[in-house]
Amino acid sequence: MEDEVQNAEALIAQLRAENEALRKQLQRAEARPAQHVDRQKFMGLSILKPAEIRYDAEGILTAWSPEAERLLGWKSEDVVGRPFWEVLTPPEIPPEIVQLTLRFTLTGQLVTARSLTLMADGRTIECTYTNTVLCDPRGEPLEVSVEVMDVSQDSPAATLQRSRAFLVALLTNSPSVIYVKDTAFRYLLANHHFLGLFGFDEAQLLGHDDHELFPPEIATAFRYADEIALAGGEPLQVEERAITLEGERTFLSSKFALRSSTGDLIGICGISTDITASKRAEAERLALQEQVIEAQRLALRELSTPLMPIAEGVLAMPLVGAIDSARANEILETLLEGVVREQARTAILDITGVRVVDTQIANALVTIARAVKLLGAEVLLTGMSPAVAQTLVTLDLDLKDLTTLGTLQSGITHALRGPRRSGAPQLRR
Repeated sequence: MEDEVQNAEALIAQLRAENEALRKQLQRAEARPAQHVDRQKFMGLSILKPAEIRYDAEGILTAWSPEAERLLGWKSEDVVGRPFWEVLTPPEIPPEIVQLTLRFTLTGQLVTARSLTLMADGRTIECTYTNTVLCDPRGEPLEVSVEVMDVSQDSPAATLQRSRAFLVALLTNSPSVIYVKDTAFRYLLANHHFLGLFGFDEAQLLGHDDHELFPPEIATAFRYADEIALAGGEPLQVEERAITLEGERTFLSSKFALRSSTGDLIGICGISTDITASKRAEAERLALQEQVIEAQRLALRELSTPLMPIAEGVLAMPLVGAIDSARANEILETLLEGVVREQARTAILDITGVRVVDTQIANALVTIARAVKLLGAEVLLTGMSPAVAQTLVTLDLDLKDLTTLGTLQSGITHALRGPRRSGAPQLRR
């Protein structure tokens, strides 16, 4: 009871220390402005700025950005002042459709659209148009600002758009904790699951390292694994422990170095999966397996060393098969427990099923007899074959603590007649 109290007090002290460390780290995070981190630049996700064009309420182009020049091939000086449909609309699109589109755009009813777009060299590409209507103080449309994005199947913009969509979907929906750190092990990126699990927002996390965010013991373990992953050429898999809002959890973390296009180390990425439930289930499975093994061992022990009450004060143990040192110890233990439990005066060891008796077995039988005698009972050895009897004679063992009889039946008869008479061991039939 005293040990349990001490263990409980030690656990409470540990939890208080961890809570105090977390509280101080949270205070430091709140007191210090978060460092600005250009995560997009770090990840190599160059953001392709959309091409911007502008036209007035009559559809006359008033502005043409450099991005529009690169995308469509038209120079600004060649298109500003012309109706946009002369520049952008393929000839197969009827003028009525163009005018209807302009009308809907000016009234704010057409915010985004997708259409084929004419390039300066006569080719067409598929683009999306995002419209923003600029109005005067009375609400009358003055100008329309349009963002144009090439969404052709193989265009750089479409590829970037798909890649970003895949990345955002992965970070948002992954059940794993995903994070990126720079070479100084400061956080540059973390998915929503990470923030929710540990109770951080981006301002508290980004730009800080683990020692500013987690208890010392956990932060040191994180840093050790990060250093190995950053220095090594292969991904590192490691089990890590962390304190979350849900309590202590165990994670299987895969960590790998990130490199730039020139091969320079720029950081480390980690993907950590919560395996607490599976670890608990594995521990329970192993515990159950140990229980099953122990039950099997006890059952085998009972089968290999069966102890049967024959009458009041008389026990019999028939032995079958080989007897090694381990089994001899089990025989001794079982027999002694039975003698005490049953208050037996006689224990019969029947070795009819033991075909071979060597020096080790013979010595074990003598040891068993002497131990039982110390409890005030005698041992009868029955079922001895001629070969076994010859072996015992050859070994020239001191069998004064054993009474030997030919059969189990004769042993039972002898035991029921009363306690053993003094004298040398005799073979009776």
